[in-house]
Amino acid sequence: MSDTTQDRIWWFAVDQQKSGPYTRAELQEQARQGRFGMNDHVWHNGLTEWMPARDVPGLWQSAGLQPVADAAPPPAPVGWSPSAAPLAAQGTQRMGFITAVQTCLRKYADFSGRASRSEYFWFLLFYYIVALPAALLLSEEQATALTLLSAVAVLAFSLPMYAVGARRLHDTGLSGWWQLLHVFSIIGSVIVLVLTLRQGEPGSNKYGPPLI
Repeated sequence: MSDTTQDRIWWFAVDQQKSGPYTRAELQEQARQGRFGMNDHVWHNGLTEWMPARDVPGLWQSAGLQPVADAAPPPAPVGWSPSAAPLAAQGTQRMGFITAVQTCLRKYADFSGRASRSEYFWFLLFYYIVALPAALLLSEEQATALTLLSAVAVLAFSLPMYAVGARRLHDTGLSGWWQLLHVFSIIGSVIVLVLTLRQGEPGSNKYGPPLI
């Protein structure tokens, strides 16, 4: 793939958080502003793995910075190795419960990009922790303030639930529209469950760069 300043093919990752896509010129500007450093990692379309930012030819000189030869880099993102082993063999970092909930709420209505299995299933657990008690309250005949609050909570968390579901399917190379199978029958829900359990595609796909 061509590497011109007009192609938005570049991403960078700091503390497992990705940002992009950028053109080459925009990436240099991000480096100049200190958004990421030489010891962080970058990726562009065509790569199967993230690479250390210090190894991008000409990036730091163009940004007016010079690499420090004796600086020790931090641990690489999970899924990266200098031997260029496939990401599928290395695996991606597993999110914890709190991190997954925070990530999904931050990406409240973000149906783009990709999500790991741990991100999806931890938030699914959180959703049911909220939804099941709410369903019991909603089954009461007498409407109360708590009942109404429960209904609002379920509706509020439904959007990020479908958003992370779309991102999880994207990670496997499928469209988020597969979630519509939920509305047909329990068999449709089982099919969606099986699809979300699949391992994500190694490397990039049409929905974004590989997870780190």
